[in-house]
Amino acid sequence: MGIVRLGFNRPKVQALTCLEIECAVIDYFNPRVNLIVPNVSWGMFNYELDLLVLTPSGFAYEIEIKTNRADLIRDKGKLHGHRNSKIARLYFAIPKAMHKDIEHIPEHAGIIEVHDGSPLERGDCEIIRESKKNTDYVFTDKERYKIARLGTLRILGLKKTIRGLVKDINEYHKLAQTKSSLPAMGALSETPKLEQS
Repeated sequence: MGIVRLGFNRPKVQALTCLEIECAVIDYFNPRVNLIVPNVSWGMFNYELDLLVLTPSGFAYEIEIKTNRADLIRDKGKLHGHRNSKIARLYFAIPKAMHKDIEHIPEHAGIIEVHDGSPLERGDCEIIRESKKNTDYVFTDKERYKIARLGTLRILGLKKTIRGLVKDINEYHKLAQTKSSLPAMGALSETPKLEQS
């Protein structure tokens, strides 16, 4: 008698978003050690870097984040080719599901795969190809300060966005309370007691 295996309907794994990859890569490069700032150009580069990692010794890494094959192929047409005299190393961060598309990543770039499967591994990063060193340029104190200031501006912008979202949620709950006898989420401080008949 053979073994009968019951089929399970496993939920489909959701594709990683750009934000999820960005957070995973920031964690991987450890913001307690390195200065890490998203979306950097601001007079320092002739194109925008998805993530800039600045090491304590002053070397800069560019992280280019890609979430799908079409975006990866489009990137090959960019004139700058992700080459900059101030960037020591270039990495492409991609979901593990895009492993089959790595032939579209430039040879000089390293590859960081971000696991997109089980909840236990989701967001874990692994360098599957090391980057070739581009330069020995060390950022000056003035340049480091400029990057740190830009990081502070990014944090301020995010905090203002969060503040606006919280305000919108609170207004929504107030509106929901006036239009219904049901309390808004979070409005109950304790579980209501049911009357017995």
